[in-house]
Amino acid sequence: MPDVVTASEDYASRFYGEVGAWFLKVQESAVRDFIGEDRSISILDVGGGHIQLAGPLSEAGFSFTVHGSAESCRERMDANPSTRNCEFLLSSPTALPVGDRSFHTVLSFRLFAHYEEWRTLVAELCRVADHSIIIDLPSKSALNLFGPLLFKLKRRIEKNTRHWESYRVPEVVDVFRECGFRVEAQFKEFLLPMVFYRILRSRRLAAGFEAAFRLLHLTQWFGSPVILKLTREEA
Repeated sequence: MPDVVTASEDYASRFYGEVGAWFLKVQESAVRDFIGEDRSISILDVGGGHIQLAGPLSEAGFSFTVHGSAESCRERMDANPSTRNCEFLLSSPTALPVGDRSFHTVLSFRLFAHYEEWRTLVAELCRVADHSIIIDLPSKSALNLFGPLLFKLKRRIEKNTRHWESYRVPEVVDVFRECGFRVEAQFKEFLLPMVFYRILRSRRLAAGFEAAFRLLHLTQWFGSPVILKLTREEA
């Protein structure tokens, strides 16, 4: 399962250093904005053994459950003081061992890019979410289209990168709509592929470039990955 890879220390090494920390901060800030300030809500992070969100959100006082498809997916969670008290669910991502609408908000990050049965995954996220779903996915837009052409360079720089699938966001949104969820908000993270910023090795310059792109509304139109917040229609 893809989340076994993303829950590993080897994968975590992709976010070491100031640029990697900046990537995670951009992601965390968007998710925090989408979740809001209500600490009473229950949150499930499907495929969340990477603890990119479980760590900072648990520190902030949110009630967090982390899902993984193998026992190894809980190793980083158990080793981190911020997350070792989180609940852990062990199952396939498309057969979660909980009842319908068990969690107020369901997250799934770093999973869609590598999950072939994504429509089945969408249906399962919708089944267990009572109010909201927040996901990230690579978009088939603008510069991200050149990702496959840059794969060899990306692997040379990152060492442990994998092939991934990009999506046409409206197609994914349509599947969520069929399951009773509509888009409430979206946030596009970066205009340039992340590998360029890893080559740059400067958080200040990377953040400066992206601030300029966002000011020109380029990232809002063509950025990737896309973070989507979807809300149950009746909500």
